[in-house]
Amino acid sequence: MRQKVIGIVLLILGFYFLVINPVLSILIHGVFDLRIAYLRNVFTNWYDILELLWLWITILVAGVGVVFIKYGRRNVLASQA
Repeated sequence: MRQKVIGIVLLILGFYFLVINPVLSILIHGVFDLRIAYLRNVFTNWYDILELLWLWITILVAGVGVVFIKYGRRNVLASQA
């Protein structure tokens, strides 16, 4: 039972990371081009880097979603056997 619950949670997270997160990321950064107002002096370096690398971070998160789906499916199928 516990293995099945872990598998279902991994499948839900994997689906979110693989499908929903990239769609939201593309809508926020690509279509609407939303920006967060921040103090330019304090947060300049890391926020500018994240702003430039949002697409690669989204692809990395989608890859994590694929891994979660793989292990979640394995856990669900193992609990049924």
